[in-house]
Amino acid sequence: MTCNNTATLVYLANQACITPYIWLSKKDKLDYPDRMIFDLDPSDNDFSKVKSVAEKLKKFLEKDLDLPVYLMTTGSRGLHVVIPLERSSNFDELRDFAQKSAKYLEAENPDEITTATQINKRGNKLYIDTARNGFGQTSVTPYAVRPIEGAPVATSIDWEELENSVLTPQTYNIKNIFLSLGQKSDPWRDINRHLASITSARKKLAKIIKCNNFTVFNH
Repeated sequence: MTCNNTATLVYLANQACITPYIWLSKKDKLDYPDRMIFDLDPSDNDFSKVKSVAEKLKKFLEKDLDLPVYLMTTGSRGLHVVIPLERSSNFDELRDFAQKSAKYLEAENPDEITTATQINKRGNKLYIDTARNGFGQTSVTPYAVRPIEGAPVATSIDWEELENSVLTPQTYNIKNIFLSLGQKSDPWRDINRHLASITSARKKLAKIIKCNNFTVFNH
């Protein structure tokens, strides 16, 4: 479905759709995503590890690859690190770039980060999931309610909020989200003004990979 108005959203809610999941592309260019998502999933529910890896990922994407980086609590267990895109690369190119970026960080932080898809191979490491960056894959929408106890809400946040010791993936819920939004502007309000191309970032990543021995993380 395409949900671009209140009536459709109400219809979906009436069909018991509590948490909307959306594609990473729009209907006019289905093969060209406008978002890249790194899903940070803790293996042991230790959110401090999520915060630590989020900061490392931000530094790598922002400083080394010159990409704009946004942040969202998932309302479940982790965080989404999101890059807005100008829709110049297809899903295959995007997935390859995201996977190589995650594997590089894994090679740089082998005791903290894993890209292993099998749960029994992750140990207590933080799993960077890049699988959402594929055609037809979906991601939870910002401000979507989760159908779990407390009704937590997936919420876009400022990077400075990571310094708040009480922040968790479920900090925001249907009881406090409107108060929060009434006290500050949406941290993603300007996200579409900072659309990026991964063409240049791919070249920079290739150079970094070459300098750090590709075979280390191309296993």
